[in-house]
Amino acid sequence: MKSKITLLVISAQRGASPEDATFARLFLTDNMKPPSRYISTKEVSHVIMEMCSYYFNIHPRWLTFEIADFRKSGHDECEAVYVCYIPIIDDCCKNGSFISHNELKLDSYYAKILSGRSFRFE
Repeated sequence: MKSKITLLVISAQRGASPEDATFARLFLTDNMKPPSRYISTKEVSHVIMEMCSYYFNIHPRWLTFEIADFRKSGHDECEAVYVCYIPIIDDCCKNGSFISHNELKLDSYYAKILSGRSFRFE
């Protein structure tokens, strides 16, 4: 069975109104999907660090991910979805970009995960 990791990285402005475009933005790759990668022989934490290094100009140790959901996504595939919240940081993306919650067209599975969560800053 193949195992896939998907990252939902949310950038939010503390104190912004939900109608404001900066209230919450989700990171999407250039093909307008959340970043994901299959795990082979590496540990989950190592794969997440590699993904963060590829997509962001932020050291992976500054990002805290928590598992949000796990599903069997196909006959021989499972997916673990991790969520991370970060403040708005200029020029933090290497590949991909943050898209305003007002402009998102997101797969219903990921939308359901995000709709059940509150935005937090630590």
